[in-house]
Amino acid sequence: QLTDTDTRFTNNASFVGGALFLVGSGSRTLRRVTLSGNTGVSGGGGLYSSSALLIENSTISGNRTTSTDQSFSAGGGMAMFLPGVTTIRNSTISGNTTATRGGGIFSEGTTSLFNVTVAGNTSAAGGAGLHASLLTITLTNSLLSGNQRAGVAQNCFSTNPATIPSTGYNLSDDATCTLLTQPTDKNNMPAMIGPLADNGGPTRTHALLPGGAALNGGNATTCPTSDQRGFGRQGVCDIGAFEFGGAAPVPSALRAGVRVERPTALHGAVPPVRAVLPLGGATGDRRGAAVGADVVLKLQ
Repeated sequence: QLTDTDTRFTNNASFVGGALFLVGSGSRTLRRVTLSGNTGVSGGGGLYSSSALLIENSTISGNRTTSTDQSFSAGGGMAMFLPGVTTIRNSTISGNTTATRGGGIFSEGTTSLFNVTVAGNTSAAGGAGLHASLLTITLTNSLLSGNQRAGVAQNCFSTNPATIPSTGYNLSDDATCTLLTQPTDKNNMPAMIGPLADNGGPTRTHALLPGGAALNGGNATTCPTSDQRGFGRQGVCDIGAFEFGGAAPVPSALRAGVRVERPTALHGAVPPVRAVLPLGGATGDRRGAAVGADVVLKLQ
């Protein structure tokens, strides 16, 4: 098994799989990875995979396929084929495009999406957001918004007998995801998301805007404890990769133990904050605090 962590694949070009071409019996994990601006003539502008693949806390954006030959060209962002099994969690598929099918994701294998945002992808011939062929793309806690086929809204498209089933707690802002029929699904409802941007964390995301239907619409028992950025999910989690009001992670340097002192300011003046590091040990070594020692922040 190979794992890519905190890696960027940008502005690459290839006939198949603009940035990554994954085949064989092994497996690949992409974690906190960005695939952006890549071009594939044929399948998979960002990546092509027929292997076992896990994608977590990653963004696949602005990739494209250019061939207009529908016999082999598909998947502006990603193209997955048999016998591959793909799982995507806490990730964003955004702004990818194809001259044929599957602007965001084209899948002929088995694909599962958990807390994924699929937004603003385009295609010329089919499946602007998701295009399922042969097998299934299963949706859980996922958000689909603003995907367009030839200028017409199309978040989902499946070829018989392929389906795009729901296990609940999904949101689509058009009516093309016809199997979002669970009581907890929100079909043909406004998504209310911001543009793809740096909203904190290592990869770009679409922020949820106040008042949107995705807020508190997820399944608290299956949502990850943090969103794509690493921000903690709050209460009943939100649908998609982004948690509105999520708690920013505590810097690792502070997790060892921080004591914050807030003395009363003298004469009403609040002086600037200065970090004061403790002594390194009983001998008075001032090279820095030992691991696990407190850091004291004082107003001085």
